[in-house]
Amino acid sequence: SDIRLGDGALITAAGSGDAIGLASAGDFVNDSGTSTPFTLSGSGRWLVYSGNPTDNDLGGLSGDFNRYSCDYMLGCATGVSILTSGNGFIYRYTPMLTITGLGIADKAYDGTTDATLSGAGTLSGLLTGDTATLDSNGVTAAFADKNAGTGKTVNLSGSFTTSATARGYGLTQPAGTYTADITPLALTITANDQVQDYGAENTLTQGYGISSGSLVTGESITGGLSLSTDATTSGSGNWNHRAMPWTITAAGTPTGAGGFLASNYDISYGIGTLT
Repeated sequence: SDIRLGDGALITAAGSGDAIGLASAGDFVNDSGTSTPFTLSGSGRWLVYSGNPTDNDLGGLSGDFNRYSCDYMLGCATGVSILTSGNGFIYRYTPMLTITGLGIADKAYDGTTDATLSGAGTLSGLLTGDTATLDSNGVTAAFADKNAGTGKTVNLSGSFTTSATARGYGLTQPAGTYTADITPLALTITANDQVQDYGAENTLTQGYGISSGSLVTGESITGGLSLSTDATTSGSGNWNHRAMPWTITAAGTPTGAGGFLASNYDISYGIGTLT
């Protein structure tokens, strides 16, 4: 049944501890006409046990704390305790919180599946007057694979926690699919300069190197590229030395080792010089 304080009702108590205690599995309604229907002449406090706070009418009565998931006869849920001081409202009801505003940050290719939460997330469902913090330290986010791409699936493991659970709230862990992008890592490959002696054979021998950016640790380029030059040759079949300098260009689709894939890099090609 409900507890209802009728018009003009006042409750007075002396002593210490829980001097005034009202308990109901139903609602609490303060129709006394005053926001202070309890009078304590000692060091004691008042506690009001009821069912669901959204069904109560406090009539302006305010306490020092709220507790949820607690029953007057059966006690509180695991991890929830009633403060030993202060006036309080104690409810059987377990309010459930959800997490909104979570996302996954895009990243440049780094050879790992590691993902990072973007935004701290927001708790939804806190009752009026209650505040709480959200902790994501126990949550790990990971891409389904390490390779560059857009709209890639990200999986969450572990659990979020909140300070509200100590007051009797429940927390629904986020569900659904999260996605984010892994963008190709910028890389510039440049043909190495080559100095050619007059009369020497017309062969490009100096190879190529990375002039900007870098490969992810453990990866290497082992082939797939070729070198060309715009140099003309003289009647003897050698490069036309008098018309130098010429340019040397690397081209092709590089292949490699250690997990290297050309698609994980945004590759541009620099120009080398033949003199």
